[in-house]
Amino acid sequence: MYMGISYLLPKIVDAGVARELMLTGRIIDADEAYRIKLVHQVVAPDELMAAALRKAREIAANNAYGVWQTKIGLKAAPDAPSLRHAIEDRKPHSDSQRLHQQPGGGGASALGETAVQLGSAVRPWDG
Repeated sequence: MYMGISYLLPKIVDAGVARELMLTGRIIDADEAYRIKLVHQVVAPDELMAAALRKAREIAANNAYGVWQTKIGLKAAPDAPSLRHAIEDRKPHSDSQRLHQQPGGGGASALGETAVQLGSAVRPWDG
């Protein structure tokens, strides 16, 4: 079992539900995952790729810089003790970090990046 689940799951679902799932190891189906807000959409297996691509295109249609900044904020904000800390954490601290954080562009580049992230969101334990 991926040990980060004890940190991440209570941030996504109710703490009581997270405890019960982690302690019992109970497997849940898609309907229950949707009910407890572990997932925000349920689609049939044969519609999964089409649904993921629709979502990726929806994201890619946005301003690439705005998507990039939002992703940085989402990565920093959950662990920040305050808004000020979250903003400070978003500031690049070196030239190498600035280069590393540059957005890859928009359109197809954003589509490819988003499709990978959607895949990893489905199976976070693959690390």
